[in-house]
Amino acid sequence: MDDKKIYCGNGRQIKGEYGVFRSVSICLDDIPEEHITKSEKNGKSYVELNIFDMNEKNQWGNDVYATVGTWKKDPNYKKSTDIPPESERKEESIDESTDDENSLPF
Repeated sequence: MDDKKIYCGNGRQIKGEYGVFRSVSICLDDIPEEHITKSEKNGKSYVELNIFDMNEKNQWGNDVYATVGTWKKDPNYKKSTDIPPESERKEESIDESTDDENSLPF
């Protein structure tokens, strides 16, 4: 994964009738092909974007910017198998007989 941010757009926070939303313009030419994925289910193209709020407005009045999401799943990642199957799990007994005044009520 490359830690360098790929900036692809900016915009503004807008107070609308139902709350604040972000209006962002994206430059499609700034999105590298390797970050555009094609869905196996519907054949459509997708890109992951990260939208950030700026601390203050820039010279054009924008207070939001967008970058391309560059995170990729580790191809060597394997799901943990540390949890034994349910048939092999032991039930733990809970001793509810303690009537200690410092014990929790649940």
